[in-house]
Amino acid sequence: MSWESAEDSSVEDLLQLVWRKQIDCTIANSSEVNIKRRFYPELQVAFTIEEQQALAWNLSPEWEVLSDSIEQWLETIEGDGSLLVLQDRHYKAEKFDYVDMRSFIRRIKSRLPQLQRLFEKYAAKNGIPWTLLAAQSYQESHWNRRAKSPTGVRGIMMLTLVTAKEMGVTSRLDVEQSIMGGAKYLSRLERRIPEGIEGEDRWWYALAAYNVGMGHVHDARALAVDLDLDPDSWLDLKGVLPLLSQKKYYKNLKYGYARGTEPVTYVRQIRNYQNILHAQIARRQGVHGG
Repeated sequence: MSWESAEDSSVEDLLQLVWRKQIDCTIANSSEVNIKRRFYPELQVAFTIEEQQALAWNLSPEWEVLSDSIEQWLETIEGDGSLLVLQDRHYKAEKFDYVDMRSFIRRIKSRLPQLQRLFEKYAAKNGIPWTLLAAQSYQESHWNRRAKSPTGVRGIMMLTLVTAKEMGVTSRLDVEQSIMGGAKYLSRLERRIPEGIEGEDRWWYALAAYNVGMGHVHDARALAVDLDLDPDSWLDLKGVLPLLSQKKYYKNLKYGYARGTEPVTYVRQIRNYQNILHAQIARRQGVHGG
């Protein structure tokens, strides 16, 4: 085999070149490939070069003086759970769905331009990242203005009749009203999240409540305490929520049975769509800037 070393290019640069068919192939670790396939759906893994190996940091000899400090820092974030949160956020590779990813990327180009102004407007009014609101809307309706489910929720934010009325929405099929109502409702849920839940986790809890109801989220937090888990950590709570469908757990909870796997999947998909949306926006801005 013959190959060319590309010292000035990152792994993402090389994977993008493969995706654009400007080079035939490259070598990358499986973690990065699994993540980047969400942004470059046509990438294919040809074969594995080596057996699985642990990831590690290399420290230049001239910075060896930092070795003890780095080890202490790693021990600290491993002990307090921060490392697990970082791994979950940056290296958790979800099941890859080629058709879904291609459809989403295509709709970012075809549907989002007509909706982005409204997402930005009502996200700003309610203190929500607009990409999160847009990603939630895509999960709800695939940005279909006339979406309707068998349970009766309707519109681009798939509002129930009761929620729409509470949020001041007179027509769920009116795109602007629907986005306004959805943003207002999500913001209201976020404000009800206990203060001990911090950072992005507040949005994951709010989204879970949007999907399954705040009562069941409270039940899951209570169950987390009973199981000696952290009720204020989404990393722990997403492992507890599916237990709400098991009788031995839900029979003693205030709000009873719930299909607890659904809010976990709901939040995971929205996070995934938001990450892809960020990547597509950055790529578009880079092209325009260049």
